[in-house]
Amino acid sequence: MVIKAGRIKAMRQGRTSLVNVEMFKEEHWSLLAYIDCCCSGYVGRIEHRQMRGNSSKPGHLATGIASGDQRDSQKSEYDDWDFLRDLEAVGFVQLVCYATGLVHIFPAGIKAAGALREHGLRGQSINNFRYL
Repeated sequence: MVIKAGRIKAMRQGRTSLVNVEMFKEEHWSLLAYIDCCCSGYVGRIEHRQMRGNSSKPGHLATGIASGDQRDSQKSEYDDWDFLRDLEAVGFVQLVCYATGLVHIFPAGIKAAGALREHGLRGQSINNFRYL
């Protein structure tokens, strides 16, 4: 199943107002760290097999886009593709192509990933990381 670019863009734009960095949990930050490692600059590729997905979600493999507005990351319906959408919504990254895993990390994402690295270097757990 192929999703038209306009539909994906509309879905992403609709989430922007629902997401803010204060809502991020450990899963968001660990995914950002993974993307930062993959990019080593500004563009890289994520491996689909490294992304935790919810195979019971309708259309998951076809789109990588969640259909609901679930904000609780503890719910089983929420997966790494949803966390990636949240990272996109706050302007940290952009999934350029789902099929190839091409992802772009923006300067704001690089800055947040750097703060996360510094947090870890101080011996702090990712569980209590707060950005901004």
